[in-house]
Amino acid sequence: MADKTTKPEDVIVPELFTQYVLEETTEKSEIVASGAVENNALLDNMISGGGAVTFTMPRWEDLGGASDVFTAEKGSQTEKVGSHPEIGVKLLREKSWGFHDLAQAFAADDPARDFAARVGRWWRRDEKRNLMAILKGVIASSDLADHVLDITGGASTKVDAKQILDTKQLMGDAADDLSLIYMHSAVFTELQKQQLIVYQQATDANIKLATYLGYNVICDDSAPIASSGGTKGVYTVTLGGTITADDTVTVAGVTVTVEAGDDLAAVATKLKNALAANSLVSAVYVPTVASNVVTLTQVVAGTGAQPSASVSSGATITATAATTTEGVKGTDVFTTFLLSRGCIQRGIGTPPGFVGTEMERKADIATTKIFTRQSKILHPKGMSWNARPTDLTYETPTDLELENGSYWAKAASELKMIGICALKHTL
Repeated sequence: MADKTTKPEDVIVPELFTQYVLEETTEKSEIVASGAVENNALLDNMISGGGAVTFTMPRWEDLGGASDVFTAEKGSQTEKVGSHPEIGVKLLREKSWGFHDLAQAFAADDPARDFAARVGRWWRRDEKRNLMAILKGVIASSDLADHVLDITGGASTKVDAKQILDTKQLMGDAADDLSLIYMHSAVFTELQKQQLIVYQQATDANIKLATYLGYNVICDDSAPIASSGGTKGVYTVTLGGTITADDTVTVAGVTVTVEAGDDLAAVATKLKNALAANSLVSAVYVPTVASNVVTLTQVVAGTGAQPSASVSSGATITATAATTTEGVKGTDVFTTFLLSRGCIQRGIGTPPGFVGTEMERKADIATTKIFTRQSKILHPKGMSWNARPTDLTYETPTDLELENGSYWAKAASELKMIGICALKHTL
């Protein structure tokens, strides 16, 4: 009997599907609706026009100085309108799924739209991870030290309205520009207990926004948690055996393929890079490599078990996971952000030769893979990206590299022109 199952290639037109996903990602994004992340047509054009991974754009500074007394005896003193260049970086990301993972989507009345909605939701979550990595990197920059309030060493370490307002004051007379508070779900629950969370309808989107002290709330578990005390777990994956091309090694759900000419150290390096590039893994572990051993150290003490390690059936390479140090949980230290309207400038587009959606049919196993890609810019106003190409694992930065404070520098003439502040606290 003929197979009447709806297949991806029956309903998905790649060019249209890419547009569906971009619409889903942008129009229903709560970080865009909040106003802190602002779509910028200039950045869209920078992406669509191609060019280098980094780019320079000028920023006009606010007008300064005092007024002159009007008199016929002398003219007005003309002042120069200041500007400063900012260097930004493009993010090129991709994600693929197999058809069997999506069978339910293709049973829908409008399968292309239904799947686009699912993919769009995934990209929205991923974009929040990208944004959080950038925010971590910005506040880790030594240039932004005066925009971070750390109360964890004081008599009162818990979050409350007073501490949020003290954080707001770091912006001085520019504090009125702050419009968004970005926090972990555990922080959100704690503030709910204080009964000051209010829900409001966004004026230009069908999204309900929670507010706290008048700030729109974004609740996201990628918000930073560090550990005070405790012990960070350290785990190793040791590669052994012999090399056979096309064998695969999988660690913590991340798979790499052995290629002809590889040795064990090369495969270990490839595995370390793949783990660092995976935003879910890098949120839990910091991977490093030495010879044929990949080491994964917990980001937060006590969070993350020993990763699983396996190889493909019949493989001659081996992968053995072991625990070097057992993780012990300490006191959680949260970072909550206050952001100004438009403090993150966003661009998204399709560079020349960049394919947003592709499908690959594996007839021998009756499986279709769908590859989706996005090229975007998330640029913190007033900051510059100063990493060298040799600092990066790939052509464009991973989330772990975006978190590196040494790769961000203040470009604005005044610190208060950078609408990003952070409070470090406990619950």
